[in-house]
Amino acid sequence: MVSRYNDHSPDLDDETAGRIQRCYSSISGRGDRANRPALLGCELPRQTKPMSYKVIAFTMAQIRQGSLGWHRQLGNILREHPEIKVYSASPFDLDERRRMKDRFGGDIVYFFNEPACVAAEQLDLQLNFLATVNDEELPKRHTLVVGIPERTGAGASPRPD
Repeated sequence: MVSRYNDHSPDLDDETAGRIQRCYSSISGRGDRANRPALLGCELPRQTKPMSYKVIAFTMAQIRQGSLGWHRQLGNILREHPEIKVYSASPFDLDERRRMKDRFGGDIVYFFNEPACVAAEQLDLQLNFLATVNDEELPKRHTLVVGIPERTGAGASPRPD
């Protein structure tokens, strides 16, 4: 078995991992250009269960009154629980922030992944979640508010098993 490197994919068998590696090689520029298969020929495994996020929204008045204590408490346990992720719409995407405000109410909307929800419950943070959304419903441009960013790119090293 190949261990997983992101929160959204299940553990992969060797055959599937090989297919992904061949597809990655074909689009990453490695190897002879003539020998690389076309991107359309690469079949990546379908996600079996989409990641879901619970939504909470705050008005600016609530934030001024100290409603973001959960932020500090979740941040304090990240070393022990690096899988915790809380997102918000990008502060630079005003249209998306407006859509989130219209849909969920509140000026700032946060999206908690399942480990963040479990941690919030264990810490007895008493958050009132408004809804549950899946990956496709997250803002296209979102910011990691609480969590350890995934390392990607040339300087990144894979996570240990």
